[in-house]
Amino acid sequence: GGGGTKFLCPHPVETAKKADSRKGMKPGKAGQESMVPETVARASSAPNRPHAASFSAEYLDVAYGPLPMPIVLWGAGGRLIYANAAAEQLIGATMAGLRGMEAACLLQPEHGQDLPLATDELLAETGLCNGQMRLTCPDGRQCAVEVLTVCHPGGPDQGFLSVLVDQTAERQTEEALQVERGLLRTLLDAMPDHIYFKDRNSRFIRANRAQAAFFGVDNPEQELGKTDFDFYSHDVAEMLYAQEQSIMTTGQPLIGMVEDHTPRAHRPYFLQSTKIPVMHNHEVIGIVGISRDITELKLVQDRLAHQAMHDALTDLPNRALLLDRLDQVLRTAEREHTTFALCLLDLDRFKEVNDTLGHQCGDQLLREVATRISAV
Repeated sequence: GGGGTKFLCPHPVETAKKADSRKGMKPGKAGQESMVPETVARASSAPNRPHAASFSAEYLDVAYGPLPMPIVLWGAGGRLIYANAAAEQLIGATMAGLRGMEAACLLQPEHGQDLPLATDELLAETGLCNGQMRLTCPDGRQCAVEVLTVCHPGGPDQGFLSVLVDQTAERQTEEALQVERGLLRTLLDAMPDHIYFKDRNSRFIRANRAQAAFFGVDNPEQELGKTDFDFYSHDVAEMLYAQEQSIMTTGQPLIGMVEDHTPRAHRPYFLQSTKIPVMHNHEVIGIVGISRDITELKLVQDRLAHQAMHDALTDLPNRALLLDRLDQVLRTAEREHTTFALCLLDLDRFKEVNDTLGHQCGDQLLREVATRISAV
């Protein structure tokens, strides 16, 4: 463009030098910060602005070609009149195949959302929008882009300029993360164990459904931001808080600790808990806890241990427990220089009861004697 024609966009090198001073614009990829606001501000101050379609391809290539971000110029009716090299690469087509294409054929609102500029009603009429869009390429590919569209400085009847920021990779990464979060949530909720995550202040930041059911809430989200003080007695909550703070301070996990939650459950209820510190950048940021209901196992173990040390008929301590306790008392007496007494009891004429009334009555007599001795 000679003959004193003023550029719609300043020279790209001059614009790039001032890129760091622009504020409030959302950046795209590295080195692709939008230059449109400064461009329009500078251009709008020049009188007698020419129609966008009147610029030659050579001028547009000089003005926009070297810029790293995809830029598209549209005519007043929303048809494409120019795309720089970055835009051609993004769309996957050359100007020969893009010229005259309607905006609506390339750009569609994301999820049915349409965000035209409030001050430019013609944007909606031409299919041009701002915000998250879906770019449909001629070869059938679809890309996620963020679009910033502004009017030609001479007015919307002279055309529009759009900057496209490719967000496909970021969107794919975000969608992959969402899938992984969904899989993690499904796995956590399918586990019968209580699984939870806490922050540095022992506040719940995630929990599964088994943990929520244990606390008597309908949804795990009802636990978020709360602590054990919201679910346990003050003494128990203080103990758990001190335990978790010690784990996070020392960085040492707690593995397989058996916890008695009978008072809270109002029935025998035992959990085997493992708590592990969560690290980020070599710093502890919280803990993950896994607790398994071992009530049945604990009751069986206790019952077997009791049976091993008590008489099956009278439920009194048997010979094995007697010898164990006697050994303890002897050691204590020797260490502390104390004395103790050992009493031996015998039932007179017990043999006559068995012989005359039968062994069933003899067993009943032994149980009654055991009950009376235990009551002393």
